[in-house]
Amino acid sequence: MSSYWLDSLPGGTRKWCMVSTMRIVVCICIGGLLHAASCTVPNPGYSPGEADAAPIDLESSDTASGEGVVAGDIRPWPDRVPWQCQKEADCADNLSCTVDSCGAKKTCEHTLKADTCVIGGVCYPGWTANPKESCQACVVSQSTTSWTNRANGTPCDADAVSCTVDSCSNGQCTHPIQDGACLISNHCYWAGDANPTNSCEACDPSSPTKWTSTVAATCYKDEDGDGVGVNNVSQTSCTCAAGWSSKSGDCDDDNADVFPGQTAYFVKPYPGLLGDSWDYNCNFIPEPKHTSIGYCYKSGSTCKWQPGWAISSGLEPPTCGVTKNWITACTMTSGYCNPTVVQYTQACR
Repeated sequence: MSSYWLDSLPGGTRKWCMVSTMRIVVCICIGGLLHAASCTVPNPGYSPGEADAAPIDLESSDTASGEGVVAGDIRPWPDRVPWQCQKEADCADNLSCTVDSCGAKKTCEHTLKADTCVIGGVCYPGWTANPKESCQACVVSQSTTSWTNRANGTPCDADAVSCTVDSCSNGQCTHPIQDGACLISNHCYWAGDANPTNSCEACDPSSPTKWTSTVAATCYKDEDGDGVGVNNVSQTSCTCAAGWSSKSGDCDDDNADVFPGQTAYFVKPYPGLLGDSWDYNCNFIPEPKHTSIGYCYKSGSTCKWQPGWAISSGLEPPTCGVTKNWITACTMTSGYCNPTVVQYTQACR
């Protein structure tokens, strides 16, 4: 037989408990309010999912004080009873998004309103973004108690940098550099842009956060500013300055209309080093613009025609700079088809 005291009961009551060798506990109240309520302490923290009470540790407790707990002892404390609500006000949780009620079993119920989340003790309407991370939101279909990651690639808070893509990735707002761009010292540059302080460095998107050394180029003198220089005047530089070009092969650097790759046609030759020339594209072969031969013929009761040069004899079009008739239509006159012509000057390059 052992015994212990329980103190701190209502009204100064003390409880004296005896434990028999059969592990049976018998308690009586002494002092204070001598009725059953004096030996019962309401438990506001009680919930139906908990064990009704904590067990007494008869093996290791101080029998003089009754302190201590041992797992496995199934005898309950007689001083713990479930807390019961009496009205809805007893269940208020101060959350605007829950409906608080006192249930049939006198336990509080907190029903979450539709299209609402409660995260970290705060109410949020559905699809509200996380104030701390715009790539997370309250998505009721996924969770009402935690943030849900928005889909990868969803636009997010812009970083005010023109060469970055502002998009979500695994719930985080990220700002990767756009293809073909560099972001160096918080400034945007595009492929090939030179370093403003060092012309021998440039933006290379394969290394987008630092300058890349450039290979020195051969620059050719471009007197006429047509973008192509002459072969016999050149220099080596990181970049070609104004008046110089990385392209060469200009056959007349005094005429901006003359350069390799010229696509326009001209009706007058230019004065070259060896006399008048039609070689505007520097391929050494005069190329006429119009080469088709025109004709007019009768087809049943109508006239048909092929636009082109009106050739009275032979099949060759006129040479560069020569003016001849060009058939544009065909009309019936006295049963004959007669061509309508305008005068064209053969253009070349």
